[in-house]
Amino acid sequence: MIDLVVLLASVIIIAILAVVVWVLRRNVRRGEWPVVAAAALYFFCLLACNYILRPLREEMGIRGGADDLPWLYTGTLVATLLIAPPFAWLVSRTDRRRFISVTYRLFALSLVGFYFWLRGAGVRESVASYTYFIWFSAVNLLIVSLFWGFMADVLANEQAKRIYGLVGAGGTLGAIAGSQLTSWLMNQPEHPDPVTLLLIAAAMMEVCVQCMRWIAARAPLRPAPSAPFDASPRQVDALTGLRLVIQKPYLRILCIYMVLQTICATFFYNQRGYIVDAEISDRAARVRFFADIDFWVNTISLTFQLLFTGNLLKTVGVRPMLLALPLFGVAGFTWLASAGSLLAIKFSMIATRACEFATAKPARETLYTVVSREEKYQAKGFIDTFVYRGGDMIGAWFFHGLRLMLAQGGTAWVGVPLATGFTAAALVLGRRQEALARAANAQEEASATADGQETAQRLETPGGRA
Repeated sequence: MIDLVVLLASVIIIAILAVVVWVLRRNVRRGEWPVVAAAALYFFCLLACNYILRPLREEMGIRGGADDLPWLYTGTLVATLLIAPPFAWLVSRTDRRRFISVTYRLFALSLVGFYFWLRGAGVRESVASYTYFIWFSAVNLLIVSLFWGFMADVLANEQAKRIYGLVGAGGTLGAIAGSQLTSWLMNQPEHPDPVTLLLIAAAMMEVCVQCMRWIAARAPLRPAPSAPFDASPRQVDALTGLRLVIQKPYLRILCIYMVLQTICATFFYNQRGYIVDAEISDRAARVRFFADIDFWVNTISLTFQLLFTGNLLKTVGVRPMLLALPLFGVAGFTWLASAGSLLAIKFSMIATRACEFATAKPARETLYTVVSREEKYQAKGFIDTFVYRGGDMIGAWFFHGLRLMLAQGGTAWVGVPLATGFTAAALVLGRRQEALARAANAQEEASATADGQETAQRLETPGGRA
């Protein structure tokens, strides 16, 4: 069975690579190849590191029992509130290349520190495990955001449109490779201690640093000399973001959508924690189980993104893409309530997370194309951090309260109306986005018509001709 899975995975990766090569030949110009390759390797290693560490985090989150998950979500929210503002302030006022080198190496050093702490934790193992869970959950998104900020410094706008998708594909391949490497190592008869994965990830972070330094030293794609990233509205301001959300009905609907999405995702996550805690006792087997989910999620997502996502956004629009995820959620919770097995939670999470990456996330980013620049950066930053992590915490404590009153199947049945409410929010939000897009298009057409009439009148007047 394992050989069949590896063979199938190899065929899928080879097919994806063939598509990537074809797209590369269409989008990359002659002098751009070295930097594109280095950027793809950079992002490959970054996401491979991320997906080596994720299964370890998931396993550590349930070492002391799944009942502790609400506290871990609360700790993650607090850590995010403490880390995100000074992080954004430093990024906005520091040369990004130097800041990335220091940050990535501190990240790698902390991985080595966690390795020794977890190996010698003894009776305090749960403290070390939970600290790792909160720390990684709070910093992993910030680490990835530095990559995209650096690429924005390196690539011109026109180049970014052609190259970002290719670099992103390299990252997704890294996510697939990282999760598959983790699964393969933990499946060996004499597998290493799972915390050894921390050292592998630390080594990959140094490769990221070297790729970044190589690009920065040459930067053949940069249209102008490098400059420190200037303070702009892109820096997240929680108070401004909150004010905009309160003032704008569209942003309020978006917040409701995000909260319901994160609550449903947290319900799935907690259901998985309890089922895995009850049915898998071996730590390496748990890590392998989580890595297998990550592998299939990323493989399906990348295939769908390369072949279908762009065309679907153009043909069916935003609303059906938003609706796909909550409808999968309704089906997944119904299956879990009926079965409640490892198979049910595995396939439900693969389906819902792959759907999120392939359809919901691209559609969600499109939601911000109809708002002002201030709303796009300030409100989006507030929603993507504080609202998102707040929804995680609400979902975790809500699920914990239900667990005190209901059995496993009962909590899954509660997820069905939650996913139904999520579906309704997606429907309302999709309609609102389409209405705002139509209004914006009509305004642009009216403005273009007025400009054309003014130009024609100017040419018809004496002296108006060239």
